[in-house]
Amino acid sequence: MNAEITSPRKQERRERFSSKDQIEKPFDAVRLMRSIRERISKEIGGMTFEEQQEYIRARLPAETVAHFIADRKCRREKARAPKPSDDLTPGV
Repeated sequence: MNAEITSPRKQERRERFSSKDQIEKPFDAVRLMRSIRERISKEIGGMTFEEQQEYIRARLPAETVAHFIADRKCRREKARAPKPSDDLTPGV
């Protein structure tokens, strides 16, 4: 039995939502993101890590970079903070 058996309802749903009938979107966020990522990758392809950091800092607003750095420091501090341990809790 090689043929796939499907219900008429499933078959109707497949036909209704087939890819050939999709409407062209006026804005495709995924396509935009991929094109931007590809362009940036070409621009920074041969740069060192330090040059890449400078490239990003030169193009982002200062408050965005400052916010990112502060958030990263906060996350590091949380990760380094001692975690409460079960054996340190008062007797239960």
